[in-house]
Amino acid sequence: MNIVVMAFELAALVQEYVNRVRRFYYEVMLWDRACPKCAGRVLRAVGEGRCQCSECGHEFDPVIAFQTCTECGGSVRLRVSRYRCSVCGSDVRSLFHFDARVFDATYFRQKMAEHRVRKKQYRTCVANAEPVPRSMPVGGLPIDLDSSPGLANALDDLVGCDIQQATFLAGCFPRFDLSRYQSHIQAQLDQFEVSFDEIPVLEQNARLDRIWRFIAIIFMAHARLIDIQQDGHMITLVNLHEAH
Repeated sequence: MNIVVMAFELAALVQEYVNRVRRFYYEVMLWDRACPKCAGRVLRAVGEGRCQCSECGHEFDPVIAFQTCTECGGSVRLRVSRYRCSVCGSDVRSLFHFDARVFDATYFRQKMAEHRVRKKQYRTCVANAEPVPRSMPVGGLPIDLDSSPGLANALDDLVGCDIQQATFLAGCFPRFDLSRYQSHIQAQLDQFEVSFDEIPVLEQNARLDRIWRFIAIIFMAHARLIDIQQDGHMITLVNLHEAH
């Protein structure tokens, strides 16, 4: 037994049966109907919701020609994907559609034409538009502490002293080298994101090194070299100049 062949043969038989039932259904529904143009009595279905007079050749929608609204008796109009009463607006179930969806071909043909025109206009605008860079210059902008009001005070509160004091830059603490930390952090980022705690230390004093690293990423984020994302106590650094 070849089950596959038998299955296709059964499907073909079922489809033939459905076609015969469809033809019989249309013959019953169009029996004793008259052509609205010539009053001919021989009508045949030529598609879902379409019939043709065998005497004059007039083709029309039998739902609109023969059906009326069951609520008020008003005439029926096709609206996009359903029939509706032109008087009360109630939906009217088609008696001349066997198993297909109601479809206003004229409406959808017009909408598709409008869509093609809009799509053509969009392509023309895109082609004529000047290219816009998607990324800022790789070099970034020079870091300026005074360009962001309140940043210096926030950093003072963070480290617990005035960053303008000479004792902060020289004396008991080593000098903060922003360029050195910036290069170090960028070397860790490459094209992937990295957490703040994964960046290796540069100074023996781990606490001071953590402060320097934090200050460095604040400056780098302000210069749009990196993006800082925080989830609870986890701080993640993302390179803003990776290749698209």
